[in-house]
Amino acid sequence: MTQLLKRFEADSVPAALAAVRRELGENAVLLHTKTVPPSGIGRFFGRPRVEVLAALDSAVAKRDYSE
Repeated sequence: MTQLLKRFEADSVPAALAAVRRELGENAVLLHTKTVPPSGIGRFFGRPRVEVLAALDSAVAKRDYSE
């Protein structure tokens, strides 16, 4: 069994979940979420972002995309 893993970063959890559903579909599974501090020059003025790690079983992906 092979899984497709993908990392998403967004301003909020709902925005990250929307990106997961849009790219991986309704059968995606969330593996991990964490808050990521701003980096670079924006770290002084930026807001923290949310990082989500999601997975999709390759058998499910093949079935969903072949229909």
